[in-house]
Amino acid sequence: MAAQNLSIDFINISTDSVVFNLPQMDTWLAEKTLATAHANYRMVSDCAKVAIVGAGITGTPGITARIVNTLAKHHIDILQSTDSYTTIWVLIHKTDLTAALNSLHDEFLQSHQFTLTQ
Repeated sequence: MAAQNLSIDFINISTDSVVFNLPQMDTWLAEKTLATAHANYRMVSDCAKVAIVGAGITGTPGITARIVNTLAKHHIDILQSTDSYTTIWVLIHKTDLTAALNSLHDEFLQSHQFTLTQ
């Protein structure tokens, strides 16, 4: 991907796979590059990143469990996740974005609802 000047993020590496995220506008070049390399790959389009951000995340047990349980309760699949000291991100299907924001907001803040427009 770097040789094609494609910037990727959300990278998860295991012994049998590499999973990453890139902007939708770059998928055609990534797909061409992977096909040329005869790589076994699968693309999932129309995803969205949701983040829980806060200094209180550091050293607080159970934050990820609350995120996973809340999204599962609303039948929202987590495609990928990553974290830092102050942020936990999850990748979900874009069609679930409003429901994910509302359910996580209810879980962590218990107030206003979000409505997304495109």
